[in-house]
Amino acid sequence: MFTSKTFCQKTPAEFGAAAFYCFQHNKMDSLFKLIPSLAEITVFAKEMGIKEGTAEYNAFIKKYPLVIKSIRDKCYQIEADSLFYKFFWVRSQRDKIELAEKAMHTNSSPANDIQFTVVNIYFSSAGQKFLLQFGDLHRYGNVWKTGNNISLTIKYE
Repeated sequence: MFTSKTFCQKTPAEFGAAAFYCFQHNKMDSLFKLIPSLAEITVFAKEMGIKEGTAEYNAFIKKYPLVIKSIRDKCYQIEADSLFYKFFWVRSQRDKIELAEKAMHTNSSPANDIQFTVVNIYFSSAGQKFLLQFGDLHRYGNVWKTGNNISLTIKYE
């Protein structure tokens, strides 16, 4: 069972394990706790070099509810996709988690690029292989949280 301590994952791999567990056990509310808060997004905007009080900053912050909706919609769609792919999350087995780093150029300078981690969660279910990907994981303080680049794909061998 998940506790509040579980969500203090210290590595992207721990995030991946927690996220897979949430899908596997239909704990979407727990997964949604791994979405950055508005306060964290405002800090992220500053990291990107967007100055507070500017039109760009206000537009960035104004998008927050849409990004949250997008994350939730994608997660619910991934859950529903199991019907299309004919598998049950509860019976799925995580095979491995792979991580990759990527950088995003900021408005301030290339020396201050924002680092993201791509978390690839490979799993099997109903005799088929799948990839659950969180494509833009970012560290907020001591906790890793997701952006809205989330997908599920079938892996053909």
